[in-house]
Amino acid sequence: MSFMYNTRSDANKILQRLDPRFAPRVYFVVFRRVLEAGKPSHGAHGVGPEGTPFKLAEFNNVRVRAAELEKQDPEFGSYWAPDPVAGWTEGRERLQKSKERGIHCRALQKAVAEAVNASPANKGFVAYCGWPLDYEENDLVLILQVQKDVHDEYHHLTRGRYIDQGGSHEFHRNRSLIDAVIYQFLGEMNRELTTERPGSWISNINDEDYLFLEAAKALMWTPGRAGGNEWEVGGLFDSCNNLSTMKYEGKEGVGTLVFARPQHPQVLVDFSLAKPVPLRSPGAVRKLLQMASGQISLLCDGYQVYALGRVLPSYDLAAEDVFSVRFSKQFVWALLHGGNPLMHVRYGVPSINLPEFPKARFRRDLPRIFPAIKPDATDHLCELATSAAEQSHGCMLVISGDAATEAERLAAQGTRVEPFRMTKELIPRVTAIDGSVLVDTEGMCHAIGVILDGLASPRCSPERGARYNSAIRYVYNRKDAMVVVKSEDGMISLFPELKPQIRRCDILDTLQALREVSDATNPDKKTLWDLMTWLHDHEFYLTEAECTDAERLHALARAKLPPGELYAEYSLPLTVHPEMNPTYYLPE
Repeated sequence: MSFMYNTRSDANKILQRLDPRFAPRVYFVVFRRVLEAGKPSHGAHGVGPEGTPFKLAEFNNVRVRAAELEKQDPEFGSYWAPDPVAGWTEGRERLQKSKERGIHCRALQKAVAEAVNASPANKGFVAYCGWPLDYEENDLVLILQVQKDVHDEYHHLTRGRYIDQGGSHEFHRNRSLIDAVIYQFLGEMNRELTTERPGSWISNINDEDYLFLEAAKALMWTPGRAGGNEWEVGGLFDSCNNLSTMKYEGKEGVGTLVFARPQHPQVLVDFSLAKPVPLRSPGAVRKLLQMASGQISLLCDGYQVYALGRVLPSYDLAAEDVFSVRFSKQFVWALLHGGNPLMHVRYGVPSINLPEFPKARFRRDLPRIFPAIKPDATDHLCELATSAAEQSHGCMLVISGDAATEAERLAAQGTRVEPFRMTKELIPRVTAIDGSVLVDTEGMCHAIGVILDGLASPRCSPERGARYNSAIRYVYNRKDAMVVVKSEDGMISLFPELKPQIRRCDILDTLQALREVSDATNPDKKTLWDLMTWLHDHEFYLTEAECTDAERLHALARAKLPPGELYAEYSLPLTVHPEMNPTYYLPE
C-alpha cells in the first residue's frame, strides 16, 4: 500500500538526518482483535508488506506471552475507585477501559519485540516496535530496523522502561536521541494510519523539524525523572535552550547542570540553596551557572536548582540515575550520561553527535585525495588534524599536495616559515593567530596565518562563519587539498565532503536485474520500484551510458504495466554528476 512506500521513504529521510549511513527497514505485524471460529487464538493474522523477512510462524506465541506480561504490569489488577459524585460512574468505566487497553498494548508491544529480536531476520539489526494501533478491528504493530553496527556506535542507556516512585505505573523511557526519534516517528505513522486516507500524500510526515523537536523534548524527560521530579519535567528542553542563549555580564554561559535527586549517595553537595531556584527563572539560574565550572555543577531535581556540588567518581553508570547538561558555548549544549553524549543541541537543533573529529572518514578520504600518501604520513596527519579539532578556539588546518608553491603564492596574505615538521604539541601555538596552517602531505609546515582565497561556491552557507565558507571556496577549486575547520561555535568540518565508495559490480548487478524485469511479460511493479529507487539513490555514481540504459529499461517495463494501474512516477532523466570519477569505486 502507498502508506508503506511513504513510510519507508520517510524513515530514510528522518534517520539519515541522524547518521547518513542509516538504511532503515519498516514492516508490520497484525493481530486480530476479534478471533474467528477455528482460527488459532495465539498467533498473528499477518505480516507485511510483501517481501518482509519475518515469518508469520515467528509470532505464534505472541498472544500467550503478552498475557503473561500483562500480569507483570504494575497496573494489572488495579481499578478506579467508586465515587459518589453523580455522573462519575460512566467516566470511571471509560478510564478503566483506557487503563486496561494500556496494559494490553504495553504487553503486546513487549511480546512482539521479543519475537522480532529472536528472529533470524533481525540478525545484524536493532529493532524498534511501535505502540499497538487499533486498526480496522486489528492490533497493528509497526517494526523498524536499523543496522546494529551503526546504531551501536552511539551511547544508549540500557533500560527503556521507567516505574514511578510509587511502583504503580510504568512508562516508556527514551534511551538516546536515536530511541526518541524512532519512537516519535512510529507514533507519527500510527497517527497517519488513523486518517481517512493514510498514505495519500507524497509523505506521511507533515513537519520533520517538529518531529525532531518533539523527540528531543521527550528525551529530556529521562534526566528530569532521574532528578526525582516525575510530573513537572515537560519544559526541560526549552529551559536548557533558554539558558544557552543567555550571557551574564557579557560572558557566555559555560558550565554544567546535573540532574540528580536530593540526597543521592553518589553526589557530594558543596552547599545548598536556602531557597531553590526554579529552572523557569532563567535569569537567576544563569547567574548561578557562572559558578558551575570545572568539577562544580549546579544540582537540579528536574524542576529547580537546589545546590552546588559534584558527582563522585564512584558513581556506577549502571544506575542510570544521574545525568548532566553541559553548556559549552552560547546556543550550544549537550545532554550526557557519565560523559557519554546522548544528544547535542546547537541553536535549538538537536543532533546525535557531539562535535568530534571524524578520524575514520579522514583516514578513508586522505588516500583518495592524495593517492601516493604512505600509512605513516596518514597517521601523522591524522594526529595533527585531531589536535586542531580539539582546540577551544576556531582554527583551520590545510593539507596541500603542493604546499611549498601555495605558501609562495599566498605569501602576501600569510606568514611563510622555513619548512619544519609540525607536531600536535605545536598546533595550539600556530593556531592561536588568525588564518590557516598550511602543511604538505608529510606534515611539513610551510606557512601559518594564511588567508585562503577561492571562487564563490554554491556550497557556501550564509548560516556559517568565515572559516567554513573560505575553506569551501578554497578546497573545491583544487583536486589536491583537504581542509579541517574548527569553527568558533565548536562545530568541526572536513572538506571536501566525498561521497562513500561503492562497488561497481553493484551498479552492474542492479542494471541486469532491471533488464530482467523489463524483459518479463508482466513486470513486477514492486521490484521495478525498488530497482529504480536504488538507482536514484546512487545516481551520483552512474556513467552517462548507465543513465541512458536505466531510463530505457524503465520505460520498457513501465509500458507493460496494466493501463490505469497506480504507479509512482520518477523524475527522469537521470543526471550524470560532473565530480564522479573512478576513485569513487571500491577495488573489486
